[in-house]
Amino acid sequence: MPSQTLPLMGLDALGVILDSPPVALPPQAFSDARNVRFRDNAIRKMEGEVNIFPEIFDDEYVDDLLTSQDEVVKYVAWWPNPNLADTQQGYYLVIIGTQMTDGERDIAYLVNPAGTERVLKGIFEPDTQAAWQHTFFQGGFAIIINNGLEAPHFILDLDGNEDIDLVPNFEPLPG
Repeated sequence: MPSQTLPLMGLDALGVILDSPPVALPPQAFSDARNVRFRDNAIRKMEGEVNIFPEIFDDEYVDDLLTSQDEVVKYVAWWPNPNLADTQQGYYLVIIGTQMTDGERDIAYLVNPAGTERVLKGIFEPDTQAAWQHTFFQGGFAIIINNGLEAPHFILDLDGNEDIDLVPNFEPLPG
């Protein structure tokens, strides 16, 4: 039973510190947290994602992305490519698992928002853990993906390119 209550000020100042033992942390630091954000001098529940492009998750849209019964959509991400900022558009990155002649593979496609073009951009080892993830770099001109099995791969789009067919293929991240 605690004998003294400490007022905690500045809860958002330190957040989570993982590289020090919990007993060595100041009172307003945390050694672990899940699904929270530290801001406005408080701990706040992390907001959920908002589906701003609902058609990509509709069954009919997903079925149109697949070309055979052996394919399954494993990952979908929106890439707001700055080259397309004038039209307020970007590309969907869609990773589809499929059976190929040399075994199962994950295939990365870029798809335009209308779903009328699907362009192959890379073939990867199959991800069985559903661990695909992505981030942006170079002001959004580059997208980096990783499946946890291979080295991260990236696309660095050409400046001024508005043609989905001219977007480069995924390459291993250097270094």
